[in-house]
Amino acid sequence: MSRKYKQISFEQRVVLQTLLSQIKRPSGQPNISQIAREMNISRQSIYNELKRNSSPIYKKYTATEAQKRRNERRKNSNKPYLIENHPKLQEYIHKRLKQDGWSVEGIVKRTNKWEKETKEQIGKIPCIETIYRYIYRQVKDGGEDLRVYLRFSHQRRQKRKQKKDRRGIIKGRKFIEERDKIVEWRNRIGDWEIDTMEMKGHKGYILTMVERCSRYTQARILSSKNAQLCTESIIEMLRPFAESGWVKSITVDNGKEFAYHQKISDVLKAPVYFCRPYSAWQKGTIEAIHSQYRRFIPKKMSIEMISQKYLDMCVRYLNHRPRKVLDWKSANEILYLHLQSKLRELKYTFQQTKLSNFQVESATLKMKSLKYLITSLAMLSFIASNAQIKNAKTETVKIYGNCGMCETTIENAGNVKKVAQVDWNKDTKTAVLTYDSTKTNQDEILKRIALAGYDSEKFRAPDDVYAKLAGCCQYDRPIKTATKNKEAEMNMSAGHGNHNHSEMTTSANKEASPDQSQLKAVFANYFSVKDALIKTDAATASAKAAELAASLKAVDMNKLSAEEHTAWMKVMKDLAFDAEHIAETKDVAHQRDHFMSLSKNMYELIKVSKQETPVYYQHCPMANKGKRANWLSKENAIKNPYYGSQMLTCGSTVETIK
Repeated sequence: MSRKYKQISFEQRVVLQTLLSQIKRPSGQPNISQIAREMNISRQSIYNELKRNSSPIYKKYTATEAQKRRNERRKNSNKPYLIENHPKLQEYIHKRLKQDGWSVEGIVKRTNKWEKETKEQIGKIPCIETIYRYIYRQVKDGGEDLRVYLRFSHQRRQKRKQKKDRRGIIKGRKFIEERDKIVEWRNRIGDWEIDTMEMKGHKGYILTMVERCSRYTQARILSSKNAQLCTESIIEMLRPFAESGWVKSITVDNGKEFAYHQKISDVLKAPVYFCRPYSAWQKGTIEAIHSQYRRFIPKKMSIEMISQKYLDMCVRYLNHRPRKVLDWKSANEILYLHLQSKLRELKYTFQQTKLSNFQVESATLKMKSLKYLITSLAMLSFIASNAQIKNAKTETVKIYGNCGMCETTIENAGNVKKVAQVDWNKDTKTAVLTYDSTKTNQDEILKRIALAGYDSEKFRAPDDVYAKLAGCCQYDRPIKTATKNKEAEMNMSAGHGNHNHSEMTTSANKEASPDQSQLKAVFANYFSVKDALIKTDAATASAKAAELAASLKAVDMNKLSAEEHTAWMKVMKDLAFDAEHIAETKDVAHQRDHFMSLSKNMYELIKVSKQETPVYYQHCPMANKGKRANWLSKENAIKNPYYGSQMLTCGSTVETIK
């Protein structure tokens, strides 16, 4: 039979005080077990009583003082909750969360600092943690669920404590304070900073490194952050520089991928230094380079969408780019200037010490190997990517452009993974096309490049696309291309893919009326999906999304205008992807996630199409966990597809498309 718990009374405390002085062990300590038997209470109860109510300073127990401490604690127990017992405060918090969309911290800080009249009316404003506890207590007690108005609506309140890193500590670290001061001056080549960039879903990483003086950068794709893989990659990438004496120090952070730093140091003959934890500013050069990489490789991009060839192009662009910090020279130019200086030093040393010709030649060749390092890496990656293309056919064509940015855009437009590869030379204005002849052809590749804004001998880019190119990318367009390929341009604007090109010219000259628009069914099915999500009807949304996917496949690009065709080529794959995912699931939350990106791409398409009636582009500040989302509607009245009846009128119209 279980024992029921009862609090110790004052009379029992008096007895306990007496027995503590009488019943003792041979060591002089009270015999708690015997005292418990004498008083007929649990031994643990006596231990608890002594721990709670003994004098905190002298560690002595007296019944009177113990009773006082018990009474004081009793006064403070079972206090009424602050917010629940102040209706005005409760109403104010609900209003700011629900109607105004404020954060909890915003409610507390703003009211305390700027809204003194409001503070006087409602009384004391509780702290941030108190409001959070109130929100989660409401859910537990069956009240209104205010979690949906929080930016991160966790199901449970997370404990406010720092998590301990259980992966161990890297042994033998040298911290940055031990690094030579000369590294800070940036007046020598050979001081490197290394880090890793994480991609979407922590599935794939990019190893990056930058030389502090020249800002010369390198990058390589890694399948994981395994320390062994990372170490081997660092050694392989820096070995040519180490052989030429251009690896003098390496600075890294405290990531476990650098656990084998001693091996790196031994092979490259250079010390490895670690930043202090949570002090990324101590390797600010590589952090700045990461922000430049993110222009081409956004954080949400999957590693599967990036090839080493594309990464090498990004590296080449950054190393050719003039920089203010380098007095408008590029990283490659600074590296080359130091290379020339090194060669002059070798010649001077030869004259002074009369070294043998063999020694000078070997030293010179070693230094010159750096000059060809970038070209070698690019060629290796190009050969590796070509090896993946089956039934490969190689052709050389002329494509007009100006700079390194043009090179990146042209190659990105023409490349298709395992199908087509483009390598463009900005000096000769020629491109080497390597493609699978069973899956594509030269015309298809040149059309994609033309739609990106670059003329070739066969296809002329649309004028509006060319006009949007950056100033440095706007090349001189040859007149003969315009006259010779006028018909080709019309064909290109009218169609794409494996169509009958002989029929394209005819169909392009036929201007489709709005009633016969190929995109009318697409837009109608989109609005049907939106209406189903407003009603939180997952089954109907799934069915309508299937119809949308079918209408997307039925679009005849021969009947699209030039503007519609350009927009269609940009969003076609993403539209089909989102429509198919909405059709495959009956989970309305998952459907709404895909509806966000579906709406974003549909907006790009609908704004270049002629509409019979106005279409309203509407915005919800609460959707996507507070990151905001948009949708399209035929009505100006707000009907929110992301929350349905929960917050039907949450949002506003931001643009009217006519």
